[in-house]
Amino acid sequence: MTHDFRGSITDSCLITSAELIEASKAIAAQSQLMIMDTCHAGGVDYLVSGPYYARISTLARQLGLHVYASCSSTEEALDGYEDNGLFTHALLEGLLNPEADSDDNGRVGAIELGDFAQGRTVDISGELGFEQRPVIVNFGEDMELYSLP
Repeated sequence: MTHDFRGSITDSCLITSAELIEASKAIAAQSQLMIMDTCHAGGVDYLVSGPYYARISTLARQLGLHVYASCSSTEEALDGYEDNGLFTHALLEGLLNPEADSDDNGRVGAIELGDFAQGRTVDISGELGFEQRPVIVNFGEDMELYSLP
């Protein structure tokens, strides 16, 4: 569902898997980072790696596609955690956080940030008695997101 969902499901507030993949293919960037903080978002793992989308998987491996889904396909994503979804909170916490730089090279890549946010989401959700495990899918080369100050 899109950001403008108001409690009633209509065609205008839905994005299909096919539309998501087509939008991704239309972007001319050599590397892409797709972030979905929504319930059941982990189903995208099958979408981008399943046999039906073998062509997009091959292209993604050649160019670099990184997909962050806030939870598995069977889980709900915790919303309203410190003014964001829990996963978004973990991503924001990872930005410019030296702990996200797992190889201590002064730069944080898409793989490192995804791993950091996944770990923080699992830790925080566990502390809250809630189970949420993000799905992080990385195809192709890592891409640097930022350098630490």
